[in-house]
Amino acid sequence: MISSFSGTATERGHLIILELKAKPTFFVEFPTTGESGEDEWTIPLDVSGEEDAFGYTITTSIQSQALLRVSAQSCSTECPYSDRPQHVGVTSSLDYLKGTFNVIAGNNDYYQDQLWRREEWMDSDRDCKAQPSSICTDTCSCPDGATGKPHPTIEDFCMCPCNCGSGNISFMHPDIPGDGCNCNVCPDGEFQTVNSQGHLHCPCLCPDNSTSGLSSNGKCDCSCTCADGSRDVIMSDGTCPCRCTCNNCHESVRGPQGCICSDSCPDCENDEEPEWQDCVCKCPQKTECGIPPTCVVGRMGPDCRQPDCRPCQGCSGNGRCTTSTDSCQSSCVCWPQWFGDCCELRRPRPIGGDPHLQTLDGIPYDYHGIGEFWDCKSVSNDFGVQTRMYAYERASLIGGVAVKAGHSVVTLMTLPIATEKEVPNIRIDGELRQLSVGEKYLLNNGTIHLLAQQPSANATESGAVIIVSITFASGATVSFDVRYSPKMGRQFVNVLFSPTATFKGNTEGLCGLMDDDDANDFTGPDGAVYNDSSVFAETWRISNTHHGSGLMGSWSWNSSNFHPDDIMDPAYSDPAHRPSVGIDGLTQEEKEVSSHFDA
Repeated sequence: MISSFSGTATERGHLIILELKAKPTFFVEFPTTGESGEDEWTIPLDVSGEEDAFGYTITTSIQSQALLRVSAQSCSTECPYSDRPQHVGVTSSLDYLKGTFNVIAGNNDYYQDQLWRREEWMDSDRDCKAQPSSICTDTCSCPDGATGKPHPTIEDFCMCPCNCGSGNISFMHPDIPGDGCNCNVCPDGEFQTVNSQGHLHCPCLCPDNSTSGLSSNGKCDCSCTCADGSRDVIMSDGTCPCRCTCNNCHESVRGPQGCICSDSCPDCENDEEPEWQDCVCKCPQKTECGIPPTCVVGRMGPDCRQPDCRPCQGCSGNGRCTTSTDSCQSSCVCWPQWFGDCCELRRPRPIGGDPHLQTLDGIPYDYHGIGEFWDCKSVSNDFGVQTRMYAYERASLIGGVAVKAGHSVVTLMTLPIATEKEVPNIRIDGELRQLSVGEKYLLNNGTIHLLAQQPSANATESGAVIIVSITFASGATVSFDVRYSPKMGRQFVNVLFSPTATFKGNTEGLCGLMDDDDANDFTGPDGAVYNDSSVFAETWRISNTHHGSGLMGSWSWNSSNFHPDDIMDPAYSDPAHRPSVGIDGLTQEEKEVSSHFDA
């Protein structure tokens, strides 16, 4: 944009300035697939080897501010040439370049930013142009009849044209011995010119349009003084940024005592000085792990050899606290399916396609029945997800989901006839909602967050339509990846559920009993363990309904929680549907269709 422009010169010495500023921002987010009006590009991210699985978000952005300024001044003292009275200056600069990096995995949020500024990111040029003007009347006569310019402070001295050789015309100046010809050249190749006091100098323009002097290396000295006496480079708005980086890697500004930081260090034993390592202040590592009864952090026991993982000493019951082989530190080694500093996070459970199901303990199985089912519920954790499956050929796909979000109920129903650009019906407490992409919605008094992300129009080769993620106060997350199949002409849903340690031993439904024992995964609502996955799945079919379902405070653990307007088309109850048992029961054509949904 043009940030400023000063009119037309109507008198000598009037300065004309044209200034353009640009502030571009580039924003990239994974794994969402979408492009909004803020120039977002989004790409699906696979964390478990399947294209319909995702578990965390990475966001990066780059921002800069660029400046281009052109100025002109008639009859300026900077151009003491009667034939070249127009002084023109050009300044270009990149004020700064700022990058941010943000990773969100469940409730864990890692953020880092960095600001770069370089003095060499600014350039300026000046020239005296031969464009005579009627307003330039301040001239004087030279002995040879030529026309010169009066000296700014010495009234009887005329700065007459003179030849410096090779056709280079300069001017006479009293600072040159014998009032000789000024043939002194500046680092930028131009002759020295005259300032308002009449002395010779090598001028240049700074980003704020102030005049400074060229240094011997040809760079314009546009430095400014900070409160602590240090120097920085002035910005285009005339301010001195005085930015600095703290020991904890956070950006700040300089005050009278230096960089203003909130750095804090622990109190070390034996008055040892702490050290900053990788943006963290730590006490020096001892050669031994302590002298009993005082052990260093990470060790305990009478000889300081036992591991100490506090506050994760029990590793949430999902791992073992072990010592490091090369230091005194200790950490949790998690059992399979668990991760996190305290082994408090469960590996995500992806389901979808036609559909491929899986228990939370990691047992995969196929079930091609249709209708409504309990996908996963945990009454003690106030968590519940119901799914609806519709028929296609001899397979079935997930077409709708209902989720308990505290006192609220969120339902999502795909359309029976749709395109890749149509968004499914999403209701919150029975009300149809048009969710804004990238905006976080707070449910249950702000303890539950809902986020919708949508791909751009040219990013539909994978069939991605919209992603709806719900994050609970416990740290558990459930996400719904809605996709479009051109072969079917309708949408289907992939589901990703990431529980926490509090769900251990407290889950039921098609997700199975999560207790790290896959022998009892196929446990039905009556407590019986089934060997046949299809029989097991049928035990979690939902047949009952209740009045007011889908509304706030209406959740039922024994019946359907979809809103009455979430109508199922005939594909959800087709009596002619003959579900296959595994991929071996499909024809070659049906296998090709199945592989299409899995892609």
